[in-house]
Amino acid sequence: MKKITLEKFLDDLGAKKPAPGGGSAAALSGALGISLLQMVANCSVHPVKSPSKRGARLKGEQFNRASSPQIRKILQKATKIKKELIKLIDEDAKAVSVFFNKSSSLLKRKKAKQMMQKIPVAICKNCEQGLKLIPFLTKKGNKNLLSDLKIARILLQAGAKGARELI
Repeated sequence: MKKITLEKFLDDLGAKKPAPGGGSAAALSGALGISLLQMVANCSVHPVKSPSKRGARLKGEQFNRASSPQIRKILQKATKIKKELIKLIDEDAKAVSVFFNKSSSLLKRKKAKQMMQKIPVAICKNCEQGLKLIPFLTKKGNKNLLSDLKIARILLQAGAKGARELI
């Protein structure tokens, strides 16, 4: 599913088929929220002049350096969480498809059911980890983006709540 367009994903989500379904939607909600959080963290990075090899400043050459070690850590954690949530979108859709496919063997369906029970727990855990990153950005992040952080919080909460409904 990672390689399909958002439009195709949403069409599939609304189609009369078992997957993608609620688990994939919960993971997508979390991934959207963590992406907004990343945007706020990236926009909270301050540009600084880059020194040349001889220690002199180069005119116009700039690079971004996180304003604090905490923002660097937030960006690292957020990247890891987003990768995991994207993976869970696909894993949920695959497990649901296998489980509801009548031609799947009993063993495959049993493994798919086990995955369908584990995936929402992982989605919830990742969304909750993302929520823990928000307070620091609220205090130290770009103040022009507080509304984006509020939306990130709503999306991460929705992902966690949706996953809890599936547990």
